[in-house]
Amino acid sequence: MKTHTAIVVVLFMAIMVQSAFCLKPDHKYIQIPSDVHLQYDSLNIKTTDGFRLTAWLCKSTKAQKNTVVILASSDAGNMSYNLGLVEGLVQNLGINVLTFDYRGFGSSDHVEIDTDMLALPEFATDLQSVVNWVVQNIQPDTNKIVIYGRSMGASLAICVAASYGGIGGVIAESPYASQQLLNDKIKKLYAADNIKRKVKQIESNMLEPMSLIDKCHCKVLLIHGQDEDLISNDEISKLYNKCGSKQKSLWIASGAKHLETPYKEMNMFFTAFQSFLGSQ
Repeated sequence: MKTHTAIVVVLFMAIMVQSAFCLKPDHKYIQIPSDVHLQYDSLNIKTTDGFRLTAWLCKSTKAQKNTVVILASSDAGNMSYNLGLVEGLVQNLGINVLTFDYRGFGSSDHVEIDTDMLALPEFATDLQSVVNWVVQNIQPDTNKIVIYGRSMGASLAICVAASYGGIGGVIAESPYASQQLLNDKIKKLYAADNIKRKVKQIESNMLEPMSLIDKCHCKVLLIHGQDEDLISNDEISKLYNKCGSKQKSLWIASGAKHLETPYKEMNMFFTAFQSFLGSQ
């Protein structure tokens, strides 16, 4: 399979910025799809509760499948930080990828973001609204819709698929299993560095993958870095074991930390992604 070495640099930059402990939105785009030679449509997607989300539908000129991949980003930056990864998926796999910004991120509708929060349940509403838009405008066959979530986006993908259904598959890269487990570990890191900051969380099932993943019956691939600091191998294994899907798999990437797998194991990552889509 052909890969693009330039992608490695872009991915590395994105990973470094996106490894935030709590919400860290960026309103400025570091690049747009045309900067990485992608054809795209710029979209405005309305959420079910009335907010406008900015999205980019990045299109392959040699699309080999009619599957639409929705990329749900992490808790930091904005969708432009994932464009190197989007380019790799579009160019290597010949698929169309729709990426978007949650409310309060990028140029989506502004909302005040408490940067001590781990996540907001409204982000799950945003993701489900994007799924609805894809069904209504691009791909009515929900079996051909895959959510690829990263970090917080991976946890949201699991919760949305479990709660609403209508998804052909979920690829969840570095999801947290529960907010409380993540919160506890961040507190220990803060205490060790004598940081007085407090981590906050909202009680909502839409932010709790461990509570919902038994209801996730679509195809699921969990990707986890073996050397992750905040999410243990044991936690991800428990999440996998509780998953209700009959078509589930777990890849623990050796030598990888949080969100590092796509660039540290690039060829294997694209192969796993292609294999997942091949059975859609």
